[in-house]
Amino acid sequence: MRYEYRTSADGGSDFSDFFRVFFGADGEPVGTTGRAGRGGGSAGAARAAGRGRRAEGGASFEDILAGMGIDGAAVGRGTVGATAPAPAAAEATAEISLDEAFQGTTRLVEVEGKRLEISIPKGADTGTRIRLSGRGPGGGDLFVKVRVAPDRRFTRRGSDLDRELPLTLEEALLGADVPVTTLKGRVVLTIPAGTQPGRTFRLTGQGMPRFRADGSGDLYVRARLVLPTDLSDETRAAAQAFLDLVEQPDPR
Repeated sequence: MRYEYRTSADGGSDFSDFFRVFFGADGEPVGTTGRAGRGGGSAGAARAAGRGRRAEGGASFEDILAGMGIDGAAVGRGTVGATAPAPAAAEATAEISLDEAFQGTTRLVEVEGKRLEISIPKGADTGTRIRLSGRGPGGGDLFVKVRVAPDRRFTRRGSDLDRELPLTLEEALLGADVPVTTLKGRVVLTIPAGTQPGRTFRLTGQGMPRFRADGSGDLYVRARLVLPTDLSDETRAAAQAFLDLVEQPDPR
């Protein structure tokens, strides 16, 4: 049998000739028997036959594919039409203050020479990751990791805050209304008479906003007693007279 390979009038390949060469007039792969081999085994045999021998006209399987502008080697490797790998994700770090974490803020981050402005929601904490889809190099995702700088006033525990509240001897001993600075503003805390150093007061809802959730944490205020120093002789004598009147059990 003689096989011929013809081209169409516009120079492209005649696909009817191509299929007659490799699959025969009845659609069966050349070199197979019957129709039971239409699965992967028959197709593999047809491909092997196309690669392993040349038609009588002298054209191999790769030659015919090349005539149609297809890389025959790529067909053999199974890479024709393969999907390109997804771009790798990139990471950047944004450092913010505690006040900025409380209010929410924006930051400029630089990724491969490009500066991007990102929004950091209120309540973000150290380790919070913000995903920006398609904003990374090559259209990949960009992950921005937040770092909250230490604050000299507050210590953070999730959405709760801790702080110390210095008290004078008079305030701790006799009680007083004392202003307390929070991230929301100033509030007044009533200190009971006889407050001991280290006593903790809870201010509900005065902590950090919860990240992407409703509500806020609490603020815990710990009393710290500040005693007077550099007493004069007269003041020392007055203090001694007062202490002589006070009946205080041994606390140890």
